Amino acid sequence: MWMSSILAQWGSFPSGTSCSMTSNVAPGFAALRIALKIATPKHIRAVRLHYRTVDPASAPKTIELPAASEVNFEIPAADLGGNWDVFYYFEILEANGGGWFEPDPLAAAPYFTIHINAPRVGPN
Repeated sequence: MWMSSILAQWGSFPSGTSCSMTSNVAPGFAALRIALKIATPKHIRAVRLHYRTVDPASAPKTIELPAASEVNFEIPAADLGGNWDVFYYFEILEANGGGWFEPDPLAAAPYFTIHINAPRVGPN
């Protein structure tokens, strides 16, 4: 699995953290906006969004932003080509060097999935 190399470093996320998305179905050829809400962000240094499409040829990518009560990410449309769904998860980094993942990989699937509805092109 593409996140297994860093999974053993972190614990589960504390209560008070919630994840919300602007959409669970992304239109094709448009950027995808994803927000993470953190109830108590003062001990958080940064948040990383790790993502990739299900396309076997795609490489994992990461966006890092400073912590806030709501951290808003945008996956560029260029990274969402075709009808490949997107897997993503958050890595929340604490100021003391610790951190956790959202979703908690020990309690559920270690990633969220977003279905991409790309417009059909070509003769079919």
